[in-house]
Amino acid sequence: MTDTFVVDRAGGFVVGKAQTTPQDESLGFMSSARDALGYWDMTAEEALPGIVSGIYSGTAMLNRLLERKGRKVGVIVTGGMEDMLRLERGIQTYLGYSYADRLHVATHHHNEPLVPRELVKGVRERIDLFGDRSPCTRTTRGRRSRSWPGRGSRGWP
Repeated sequence: MTDTFVVDRAGGFVVGKAQTTPQDESLGFMSSARDALGYWDMTAEEALPGIVSGIYSGTAMLNRLLERKGRKVGVIVTGGMEDMLRLERGIQTYLGYSYADRLHVATHHHNEPLVPRELVKGVRERIDLFGDRSPCTRTTRGRRSRSWPGRGSRGWP
């Protein structure tokens, strides 16, 4: 499902739902927006030009990632945090086990990471909320693209 959450200036809100359309996500988004705005007796054509801010995150992409279908992906993270994605909350690795089994390491397993470690790249530069880049450190400048493990895969120059 594609959900749209619309909030007015007074804090009132409506939620719209529509079927996800992976072939063209804009269709599902517009259908969901029309559903939400219908609660206020408005059309998308009336309301959307006055939108100040909007956020869209499609479930089709997230589902492909979680199901491990589609293209291989890499991720760019802050340098030094490359292994954080491999860590899990304890409850996620013990779901379904009794309390006694949770105490024994033999029953503990880790889920396969969504992004393999070799496709996680840390960078040391920063981009602030205004889009300005802070300088790279001397050790990382110029090495990022040459050392990226995904180089040569589809979509990579």
